[in-house]
Amino acid sequence: MIKSRFLFPFFFVMISFGLHAQMISLKLEVRDSLMHIGLPMVTIKASLEDSSKVFLTDNNGRLEMQGLKSGIYKFEISYVGYEKIDTSLNVVPNSKPLILYIHPSSNTLNEVHVVGSKPLLQMQRGRFTLNIQQSPLAKSGSLWESLKYAPSVITTESGGLTVKGQSATVYLDGRRLTLSGDELMTYLKNIPAGNIEKVEVIAHPGSSFSSDIKTLINITTDHIKYEGVRGTFNSGFAYGRHPRINESVSFDVKKKFFSSQLGYSLTHSKIETNSLTIRDGNSSLPWSVNQSSYYKQNSNRIYTNLGFDFNNNSQLSIYAEAAPSSNVQNVFGNNGMPTDERIILRDSIFKAFYQTDNDIESYSLNGIYQLKWDSTKQSVKIQLAYLSNKRAGVTNRYNETFRTGGFVLESLRYEDVLPQQLSILTSEIQYRRPIGKGEWAFGVRYSKTELENQNQSFSSGNNFKERNLIAFDNNKYREVNYGAFTSYELQIGKIFYQLGLRIEDNKVLANNLTLNLQNDYKLFTLFPDLLLQWSPNEKNSLVAYYKKELMRPDYYQLNPYTRFSGNSSAEFRGNSSIKPQLDHTIDITWSNNRNISLSVGMQISKNLISTIMLKDESNYYEKYDNFNARSYYLSAYYSINPLKFWKIQFNGQALYIDVKAYADVPKSKLSPAGNLNLINSVSLGNNWNYELSGLYSSTIFDGYYQHFDYGNVNMALVKEWKKPGIIVSASISDILKTGAMQDNAMYLLYNSGQYNDSRFFRLGLKWSFGKQSIKAKSFNDKSNDIKKAQERLNNGKI
Repeated sequence: MIKSRFLFPFFFVMISFGLHAQMISLKLEVRDSLMHIGLPMVTIKASLEDSSKVFLTDNNGRLEMQGLKSGIYKFEISYVGYEKIDTSLNVVPNSKPLILYIHPSSNTLNEVHVVGSKPLLQMQRGRFTLNIQQSPLAKSGSLWESLKYAPSVITTESGGLTVKGQSATVYLDGRRLTLSGDELMTYLKNIPAGNIEKVEVIAHPGSSFSSDIKTLINITTDHIKYEGVRGTFNSGFAYGRHPRINESVSFDVKKKFFSSQLGYSLTHSKIETNSLTIRDGNSSLPWSVNQSSYYKQNSNRIYTNLGFDFNNNSQLSIYAEAAPSSNVQNVFGNNGMPTDERIILRDSIFKAFYQTDNDIESYSLNGIYQLKWDSTKQSVKIQLAYLSNKRAGVTNRYNETFRTGGFVLESLRYEDVLPQQLSILTSEIQYRRPIGKGEWAFGVRYSKTELENQNQSFSSGNNFKERNLIAFDNNKYREVNYGAFTSYELQIGKIFYQLGLRIEDNKVLANNLTLNLQNDYKLFTLFPDLLLQWSPNEKNSLVAYYKKELMRPDYYQLNPYTRFSGNSSAEFRGNSSIKPQLDHTIDITWSNNRNISLSVGMQISKNLISTIMLKDESNYYEKYDNFNARSYYLSAYYSINPLKFWKIQFNGQALYIDVKAYADVPKSKLSPAGNLNLINSVSLGNNWNYELSGLYSSTIFDGYYQHFDYGNVNMALVKEWKKPGIIVSASISDILKTGAMQDNAMYLLYNSGQYNDSRFFRLGLKWSFGKQSIKAKSFNDKSNDIKKAQERLNNGKI
C-alpha cells in the first residue's frame, strides 16, 4: 500500500494479453518530493512471488528495470535520509515510464539511526539550495547574514538584496514577505539562521509566481519532523558605537497528525550614521552639509504555525503573526559656520534637526491546504493570505537660520503627520498532475492591495505655541491583480524542458483627492517563460532560460507629497506619473559538481523605475521616474577545499548598465561594476570553526552617478557542543572600517558619502533542547539495507 503522505505519481497500466511469461522492462525515475530533483543510488527491490531483484538508480535518479515478468510486483523503495515506500504495481508489457516521489526524512534501520547528511550547496535546474544546518558558521548568525553563503546573492548594508543583479523577492515557508530595503533587512536580521533548514535561490521563478517577481529567495524553516517537543533559544548581543540586542525563543510540538510552533523574538538597536554632502547653495558658494543620524528601533514578533495531517493525503497549515514595532530617527545637520564672505553673499547658514517617530502594528495570517489523490498522482494546493499594516508616523523638523554673534534671523518648526493604513489580500489555487512523460500544472491567483492615508504638515514659526496647517494631502491607492498560469515540464534523455505561460490583468488606481491627481492604468499582459537544462554527465549541466516580468510602481513612489526621507540636504517627492516597468531577461548558466557555477545574461528594461536627484531653483529633491536601460551581467561561484579542514568560497558578479538619456539631464560615462565576496572557512577540530570573509564592490559609472568602491572584512569564531545542543559564536564586522559608501552626481554638484556604523562586535548563543521519538520501520532483509546504507555513507553518496 502506498504511504499517501508522500507524492508518488505513476501510471498504472492494466493491459494483459496472457504474456505473463514474457520478459519485459520498466523505466522509472525517483525524485525528491520537495525539490523535484533526481536522486542517485536509490535502492528498489522488486518482488514477484518467491523471487526478487534489487536495482539502483543512476546519478540522475533514472533506472531501467529489465528482465521482469508480467504480474503484480511488490516494490520497496529505500534511500538513506528519506522515508521508505512500500507499494504494489501491476507490471505489463509496454508500461509507461514512472516518476516516483519520495520525501526527505531520517530512517531507523534495525534500531540503528542513520542520518542522510546533505551537502551545504546543491544545484539543480537553475536553482541553488543552501542547506543552512550543514554549516556551523552559516547557522550561527542571522538569516540575513547567512545569505552571503548563497551563490549569485549580493546584499548591502542599506538593505539591497539582488540575485544576478536583479531585485529579489523573499518567501518564508510559502508566504511572500511584502517588505523591501531596510525593512526587509531588519526583519531577516531578527530571524536566527539556526532556525532555518534551507535557502533556495531561484533566478527563474517560472510562470507559477506573480509577474512582478524577478528573482526569488525561498526560505524554509527547520520544523519538527518527529513526535515530541523541541525548544530553541537564541541570544545575540552586538556593540558598535551603540548596543544592539536580539533575543528569540520558539517551541515545537508534534503529536500524531498535529504539529505546532510558537515563537517570540525581540530586537533593540541603535545605529549611528555620519554623512557629508557637497552641493550648491543659494549663492556662488557651495555648501558642505554635515549630518549625523541616530536610528533607534524596538521590534517584537509573535508567531504561531499550526499543522494538521488529516489522512496523510490532506494537510493544512495555518500561520499567524503579530509584529508591533516602533522606531525613532534623530537627524542633526548643518552647512557650516557663518563667515564674512558668506554673510556678504547673503548665503543661507542653517542648522537643522529632524525627529521621526513611527509606531507600527503589523498582523498577517496565511493558510495553505494541500490535497493529493489518485495514488498521489494529482494534487491541489489552496493558499489564502492577509496582511494588515498600520503606521502612525510624525516628523518634527526644526530649522534655524543665523549669522555671526549668535543672532538668529529665522527659526521655523514644522510637523508632518504621516499615517498609513495598508491591507493586502491574496488567494491562489494550483493543480498538478502527470501528463505523458512529464508534469503539468495550472493555477489562478487573485490579489488586492489597498492603502489610504491623510498627510498633514503644520508650521509654528518662532512661536512654538502656534500650529498652522500649511499642506494637506488625502491619498487612496488600490491595486487589483487577476492571474492565471500553466506550465509543463518533462525530462527526455539528458535534457529537461520547462515551458510556462502566465496571463495577468492588472488594474491600478492611485488617487490624490486633494490635488485631483489620478494615475489609473489597466494592463492585460502575457508572460511566457522557457527553461532548458542539458546534463551531458553527472557532474555538468547547462541551463538556459528566458523570462518576462512586470514591475508595478508602489504607493510610496506614486505619492506626490513632499516629505523628509532622512536627508537634510534634499527632500523627497513622489511621482504620480510613473509607468510600470517591463523586463525581458535571457540567461545561460553552467554548473559543475556543486563547486562551480558561471552565468551570463542580458536584461532589457522598458520604463525602468529608479531615482534621480534634481534641482529646482535652490532646492534639491529626489524622485522616482521611468528610464529605459539595457544591462549585461556575469555571475560566478566557486568552492574549493585546498585542505581537508579548509574551504574557500568565491561569489562574484560583474554588471554593466546602459541607461538611456533622461529628459534634459546630460549623460556621462559608463563603466561596469564588480562585486566580490570571498569566504575562508577553517575547521579547527573539536567542533571549533573559524571564518575570515571579505566583500568588495568596485566603482561604477552609470551615466548619471559615480558610485565609489567600498568593502569590509569580517571574522567569526564558532564552537558547537552537539550533545547539549549549544552553539556559541563571536564575530567582528568591518574590521578595517572600509564600509563607507559615496555617490557623486555627474550632471550637477552633489557628492554624498556616509558611514552607517557597520563595524561592531557580536556574541551569539543558540540552545536547542527537547525530546523526540523516532519509530523504527519494518524492513525486509534489514542487514542488507544497513550494509548498503553504510556503504553509501562511507562513499559520500548521501
